[in-house]
Amino acid sequence: MTARLELDYDASLARPALLRLEGRLRDPGGLLQSIGAALVASTRLRFRDEAAPSGAPWKPSGRARRQGGRTLSDTGRLLRSIAARVRGDTVEVGTNVKYAAAHQFGAQTKATIIFPKRGKALKFKIGGVTIVRKSVNHPGSKIPARPFLGLSTGDRGTVDKLVGDWIRAAVP
Repeated sequence: MTARLELDYDASLARPALLRLEGRLRDPGGLLQSIGAALVASTRLRFRDEAAPSGAPWKPSGRARRQGGRTLSDTGRLLRSIAARVRGDTVEVGTNVKYAAAHQFGAQTKATIIFPKRGKALKFKIGGVTIVRKSVNHPGSKIPARPFLGLSTGDRGTVDKLVGDWIRAAVP
């Protein structure tokens, strides 16, 4: 048995919408600016929530625990530095703060010898015992990764919606 299907259609009805879409695709700058703004806002919310794009909570920093503050939010410099930049047909979201990579990916600080800034010795307590030393060998510290950049599931949905709305504006 053989089946045959024939379709006739009038492409002239789709042509104006396709031309409008083609025009939009030549200049996606407005769309990319909107995507960038949405992703900057989402990234900044991660500082409030103290969570990675995956939703995993950040390990609280020692400073935040001691002072009752927020992790990655001591001065607010890192948070304020989050920005979007459109280049051609690409949008980038990030920061120019040098220490951001250590927080995003984690790091190990170098071992160092600590000397007193004032006075002749360092004085500190360990387990209730007072210790006095002219210098201390510090082995370095591990900075755990606290990712703040990246796309969450919600971010992907937001980008999909922005792109869909942008296309629908050209092809109603």
